[in-house]
Amino acid sequence: GTAFNSVAEELSKQNITKVAHVLPVSDDGGSTAEVLRVLGGPAVGDIRSRCLRLSDESDEEAKAVKELLAHRLHPTDSAQAKSEWYQIIEGNHPLWDPMISQPYADTIRSFLVHFHSEVLRASPTSNPFDYVNGSIGNFFFAGARSFFHSIEASIFLYSRVSRIPTDSLVLPCITENHAMQDDRITIAAELRDGSIIRGQNQISHPTPDAKAFRKTAEAATGLKLTDEKFWEKFQLGSLTSVEFWGGLERSS
Repeated sequence: GTAFNSVAEELSKQNITKVAHVLPVSDDGGSTAEVLRVLGGPAVGDIRSRCLRLSDESDEEAKAVKELLAHRLHPTDSAQAKSEWYQIIEGNHPLWDPMISQPYADTIRSFLVHFHSEVLRASPTSNPFDYVNGSIGNFFFAGARSFFHSIEASIFLYSRVSRIPTDSLVLPCITENHAMQDDRITIAAELRDGSIIRGQNQISHPTPDAKAFRKTAEAATGLKLTDEKFWEKFQLGSLTSVEFWGGLERSS
């Protein structure tokens, strides 16, 4: 998974490319969680992350393609993230570097547009897709997987677009068939006390329950969460209470 990315980068620096990278498809954190909610799975976050580390940077075009696919939208503001996304799919965002040739740009943009159309079709009007902190690489991957109905085909496409060495293999740990092409793969951990933690993100990055946090924190401080003095006690630095609480609610 992501923890091995630094090793993969070091292997690339040593020109050791004949490596098989077997990645999980259970990532359910970050922008991957939103893609799973609307389009289903398997998840491609860890695969996208590894492919990005293996991407070519030998010339200016390759660097520009990598920068585009590595980009994330605004981390907290839904409106700003959505506005930037529309700039990208319309082709007038600065990330469309002139160094990216037209065939490359057309290929990448086509799958981003396909992803966008799938999201519009699948998103309920009462709870539309949230582009906050969205990974362009994830969206490209999800668009390709939706188009080909195959995670292996989407890996092949990403590998060619980002010029991953041909002797480097990126493989999902579970091979999908037609019956599971939209299934979400979830891992869980059973603790000694019998309780179960479900989801890769909750296992690796556990977060407090939002309701429990509110009740316990307000009782301990004697202040309401809406009181700025409450947030001063937590020393959030440059992070506003709205950003902190919004992130907590999304992650819980």
